[in-house]
This record gives sequence, structure tokens and C-alpha cells, in this order.
Amino acid sequence: MVIHSDLRLSDIYTFSLDELSAMYGDESKKDILRNIFDRWSLEFGSLNENAIESFILDNPVLNKPFIKLGDDKYYSSIIGVFSHLILDLMESLIADNESLQKKYIDGRMKYVEDSVEKLLRINFPNGSVFRGSLWEILKQGIYLKMISL
Repeated sequence: MVIHSDLRLSDIYTFSLDELSAMYGDESKKDILRNIFDRWSLEFGSLNENAIESFILDNPVLNKPFIKLGDDKYYSSIIGVFSHLILDLMESLIADNESLQKKYIDGRMKYVEDSVEKLLRINFPNGSVFRGSLWEILKQGIYLKMISL
């Protein structure tokens, strides 16, 4: 049974746009979901011209982890590592919109700084927290000097 279970992998890792939109809960968003998954998908033969040696440092599957099968069906055998890819995939959706990307980056910076400050104040109540601090490399990474704003 274990040997033959591999024959079912294509069924397990294949999903349709209808299934996605049903899980999303809004059938009217089907075209938007198609656009997203088309951007995150490769098609058979699309990597034929790529140099295999470059896959180690710049694996295109990490940017497009799905294979578009046609008929609004998609396949991915790396669903198990999807949680490691999702942030880059989500950021890729706004990469060509400068104003949205700026809002996202600004919001992310504020969120990270607020979160770190909160954690530091909770876990080191007697410590000093310097918000907005920047670091300056003084001699090729030998030591750093903090600049408080």
C-alpha cells in the first residue's frame, strides 16, 4: 500500500480554482484568485531555457511554487514548505505598485519596531529602549556605533 500511495500524489497536491474560491467563501473573487495563482505558477517547459546550475542560488520554484495544469487546475508538491515562502509570495503581488509597496514597507517597519519595543519593555523592564536607533559601520564591520535619533 505504501508503494502504491505515490500513485495518488497528483490527486492530493492538485486543486482547482473552484475549490479555492469555495474555500475563500466568495465566488466573485475567482478571477482575482486566478490572477494570483497564475503569477505564482510555472507551466510545463517554462524552465527549459534556464541554466540548471543557477537553480541552487536562484531556484525559480521558490518564487513560483505551483504548476499550472490548465483548466483552472494547479499542482504543487512543495506545499509542506509553503509557510516559508508565503511572505515573499505575498510581497511579490505588490512589487509592481510603488505606492502600495511604500505603504507596506512603512507599515511593516512601524509594526516591527513597535513589536520589538513592546517585547523589550516586557522582558527587560529595567532596561533602556532607544526607538529609532540606527547603526553605523565605522571600520568594515569591526565594530558598530549606535546613533540615537
